[in-house]
Amino acid sequence: MRLPLVLFLVGAAFACSNDKDDLPAPLVVDENPTESYLVGIRADEFQCESVLSVEQAQELFGGRVERQESPNTPPAGVPAACNYRSYAEGRDPLGWSFDLDCREGALRDASQLMVSYADAPNAEPLSIGQSALDHNDSALLFIDDDTPCYGRVIGPDRAIRSKLASIIVAALLPRTAPTGAHLQAR
Repeated sequence: MRLPLVLFLVGAAFACSNDKDDLPAPLVVDENPTESYLVGIRADEFQCESVLSVEQAQELFGGRVERQESPNTPPAGVPAACNYRSYAEGRDPLGWSFDLDCREGALRDASQLMVSYADAPNAEPLSIGQSALDHNDSALLFIDDDTPCYGRVIGPDRAIRSKLASIIVAALLPRTAPTGAHLQAR
């Protein structure tokens, strides 16, 4: 008599466990959905003027300023560099550029670059964005404080590199950053 009862209980337990697998998963409903909005733009749609107007460039670099096409093709997900040539009376034309990287892993890459350039000639840490480093009398790396982006400014004058990086950091926002369009919760 015990054996049939044991077999019955084992069979019932097995049948119940199979029934649970066949039941649909309960529907989870968020009672307080968060609002979300579209931020960021695709790297190939990034416009240099969204962070530095021609008027700002003329004031910063001096003289007449021309924007020039980038001679290099950037990696996928990175906008083309923003290149400028400034012409002022009494001096040779000067070249300036900046570029941004907002891809996944960009901040890790920026940190590694800063560490590698920390011992470069004339390396100087600066308070621009989250972190910045001017090095080699020609370049400045910065990590933005509002977006997952880092940037590089290249030009012949440290004070102007610093001002340019500060302008870019102030203008770079989640909605204007070349991070690719994505939804962000409010």
